[in-house]
Amino acid sequence: MNVICISAETKADTLCEFFSSVFCTETDDKFEPIIITTVDDVLKRLNKLNVNKYEDPDLIHLRVIYEIRHEIAQPLVMLFNRSLEI
Repeated sequence: MNVICISAETKADTLCEFFSSVFCTETDDKFEPIIITTVDDVLKRLNKLNVNKYEDPDLIHLRVIYEIRHEIAQPLVMLFNRSLEI
């Protein structure tokens, strides 16, 4: 649509019409998470940690996280999946 808009009102109406046509309306259905994290997903990421880098902002050295990756994988999965439910 090639429209030249001069006034602010015409510009606003044209933009409103355009964005109304390209976005769908949301339903009231409960949000169903598409992403479900598994222990294997978390371990795959934790296995790729570069233990030679400096500590994270939480002041835990990456070597420590790497060494306890098998112990923290399940709690992390529970935390990630729970955060997607809310």
